[in-house]
Amino acid sequence: MKHSILTATLALALTSIAPAAIVYNNGTPNNFYGNIAGVAHADYFTLNQALSFNTIRVWIGDISDGGFSGDLGWAIWTDDTGLPGSILHSGADNAPTSSDSGIEFNSGRNYLQVDIDTGSVDLNAGNYWLQIHENAIGQTGDGSNAFWAFSSSSGNYAVEPDEVNLENWRIEPNGSFAFQLIQTTSVPEPTSTTLIGLASLTLIFRRRR
Repeated sequence: MKHSILTATLALALTSIAPAAIVYNNGTPNNFYGNIAGVAHADYFTLNQALSFNTIRVWIGDISDGGFSGDLGWAIWTDDTGLPGSILHSGADNAPTSSDSGIEFNSGRNYLQVDIDTGSVDLNAGNYWLQIHENAIGQTGDGSNAFWAFSSSSGNYAVEPDEVNLENWRIEPNGSFAFQLIQTTSVPEPTSTTLIGLASLTLIFRRRR
């Protein structure tokens, strides 16, 4: 019994936990999607209170195995009378965490659930637009396939055929993209002092046996 308790204590102490909280949820994916590899898309959303996040979760469809390069750019835009105004925060992640979502995308293929590392972002209450783009924001796509899943939630999104200049957005009503804003908190790895203490505890336990 004591051995089991010691083992559990060691395992708990040596485990680094990164709890994640969804601070904004724009809905889960359905079987509609928009091409973000050759056209710019942005989704309108409203925050009722200030929040912070460091991860954007989206669902990406790929029509061919390995066609999606994994390079994703992101931007938070201000709202300018119902259209994207100016960029508040932006960045890119060329190695986002992705996994099979189990949600069908097209012809038996599933969406990838993709978590984009944004670093710490703070937003006040207000209206915003989220742009997700294959490749960095303001650059042409690299030719890979990437389709951002629509959400079951109602709303508006904007389209800009010129993915480089981003000056002539047009509104598309009755549609919304699926995404979540997530705040993760990393628990530090055990310090050397903790490890030494655990090692001493193990030795004491063995001697008492």
